[in-house]
Amino acid sequence: MRYNWEVYKGESTESEDLLFSAKEPNILSLKTSLDVTLPPNQNSTDIISSIEPDFRTFGRYIGSSFKLFEPIHNTLLAEVVHDFTWGGLIKGSYSFKVRVNPYVDFAFVVALLVIADDTSNLR
Repeated sequence: MRYNWEVYKGESTESEDLLFSAKEPNILSLKTSLDVTLPPNQNSTDIISSIEPDFRTFGRYIGSSFKLFEPIHNTLLAEVVHDFTWGGLIKGSYSFKVRVNPYVDFAFVVALLVIADDTSNLR
């Protein structure tokens, strides 16, 4: 079973308010990965955008790395950096930092982290 998420503006579910959608590209993958697609531009005739996702994530933010890429140029846009300590391991707590490159929407990255966490909890 593949999961698919759609993110809309506010409380809307209208197609014109769709911000992005995310889906698992491979059901058999052991690591969480998502293909993220922006809504199609109605004036666009770009065939590549219908084949390749606009963004791709790899990993989860808890227990492994999480990275957000722009796949065509393989550009790293954001990543989670973990601060592991033995004390945190014993207490069962963890801390991490989200490193977001300039001109990347932080709310977009956080939404993808929530989706990635949800995906890993559904397995």
